[in-house]
Amino acid sequence: MKDLKKNKFKILLILITLISILTIQNVVADSGFNTDYGGGSDFGGSSYSESDWDSSSSSDFDFDVDKEALMIAILLYVIPTSIILTYYYIRIRVLKKPLKSSRNDTLDHTKEKDEKEIKKILPNYNKEKFINDRFNDFVKIQNAWTNFDYSALRSMLTDELYNQYEMQLETLKVADEVNKMDNFTLDDAMITDINEENNKITVTMEFIIFFYDYIEKDGKVIRGTNKERIMQHYKMTFVCNKKDKIDVCPNCGAKLNKSSSQKCKYCGSTISRVSNKFVLSKKESLWQG
Repeated sequence: MKDLKKNKFKILLILITLISILTIQNVVADSGFNTDYGGGSDFGGSSYSESDWDSSSSSDFDFDVDKEALMIAILLYVIPTSIILTYYYIRIRVLKKPLKSSRNDTLDHTKEKDEKEIKKILPNYNKEKFINDRFNDFVKIQNAWTNFDYSALRSMLTDELYNQYEMQLETLKVADEVNKMDNFTLDDAMITDINEENNKITVTMEFIIFFYDYIEKDGKVIRGTNKERIMQHYKMTFVCNKKDKIDVCPNCGAKLNKSSSQKCKYCGSTISRVSNKFVLSKKESLWQG
């Protein structure tokens, strides 16, 4: 019986810890839902009646034997958990401020690809112009995301990423929410990898970008803040075809016309012609501050 009490007590402590972790959930946004606003879920609860509890088990859960352990649990678990939850509730729900990291993030330029290696694949490569062009691509994608501009997104993303973004935008529409972003500033950027295979060039880059990012509903900010910019350390992958144009469907081989984006009339595949224009194929947040 004593072992049973101790096991139940341990289970109680584990449950308290799990509840404290699960209550503070992260909600993400920006195109592709990359921004972590923190504390997106409601602090809900459940109501119980006396009949919900099995009174027959109450006699087995006697704390008289473990009063000292109970006091330690309250000091080490219950009180700190309550303080933490109260802090996050006030910060996120009342003040509507996102969680921020104290980490001062900078790019590790020891990972930067040597310019000579880049020019073997991109002979006309100009570092400043290429970085600015890709940053401008990023801004256009974010603006298209904010404005639910599917056509613009279609022309700047690979098929796979476009399909992902389209589904995520539909979830915002259903919730009658808008993810607003503006005032973009590029702090630093570099190419970390580049390769060419089957006439397709793939460039991997890292960026540090500052901007406002928040969710609005009925004209009110419900997540994030429009008072303070966030910092995102991104890893992005851009691709382009080395050939000037795509003549056939990559799925079935059918002849294509000259439109920049279309569906193959034979197999129904959506064709994204990137030509010598880079489009975004992947974006992930490495760090947010």
